[in-house]
Amino acid sequence: MHRRASLALACLAVSCVPRATTPGLGPTTPADPPVRFEYRPPKNPAHQALYAELRERRFLEQFAEALSVLRLPRTLTLSFAGCDGTSNAWYDPERATITFCYEYLAEIRAEAASKPLGRVSQKEASDGPAVFVMLHETGHAVFDLLDVPILGREEDAADAFATVILLRLGRDIALRTLRGTAWQYARGAASRAPDESDFADVHGLDAQRYYNILCLAYGSDPSTFAGAVREGHLPAERAEGCEEEYEEALYAVHELIAPAIDASAAERLRARHGSRWETGR
Repeated sequence: MHRRASLALACLAVSCVPRATTPGLGPTTPADPPVRFEYRPPKNPAHQALYAELRERRFLEQFAEALSVLRLPRTLTLSFAGCDGTSNAWYDPERATITFCYEYLAEIRAEAASKPLGRVSQKEASDGPAVFVMLHETGHAVFDLLDVPILGREEDAADAFATVILLRLGRDIALRTLRGTAWQYARGAASRAPDESDFADVHGLDAQRYYNILCLAYGSDPSTFAGAVREGHLPAERAEGCEEEYEEALYAVHELIAPAIDASAAERLRARHGSRWETGR
């Protein structure tokens, strides 16, 4: 892949490596147009600890900094908010805003704490899905703001965007984040039988999203992710075409998104963070 695209993929996924620093009240890097963020005070007092933790970890600040390498035609706002009991995350194209509900994050945390995890750590099961969801919604925002053409379902494309971003960061970060995300989808698939509403939904079934993530991961590095096939998590028949699936997704990011990257901003951001980023194949 072109060096500019490789650097940008690392920049876009900077939030996968949280830093313990003083909470900020605005974007850490100027952007034109700016990428803004807001931690709205939760409506439910039970979410106060999440609110404080997210600010302490500078979760949104790091996403805003990473997205500053993109030349966007409108201001993009990243937001955590209370959603009156609704557990969800979404991108609003009219307001150019990504909203991640405290309720959704609390639900992710509760599932990680209450269900058998196997080889997945509780931190992976808590943090992995949260990072993946934010990258998934970032995919929707990038598709909208950059007028990226989508052939097929946009939800599938957003999953592929998020997965490719993570895989470009290298083995360790990808393993931690995608292991937790795959665990969540596997648990969701096992929790109940799908009905007509699931088949009609714009999102794929949890089981399909699980296998799609595994396939892209295996396709990016068959030796590192060989256990997915060896242990029976990814069927061998699907695995045969996964390298091609990954290359197709990577090519789409290179051709459709990389042209909007400010190369000098990406270089400055890469230099600032140095070896914290381990870009992969």
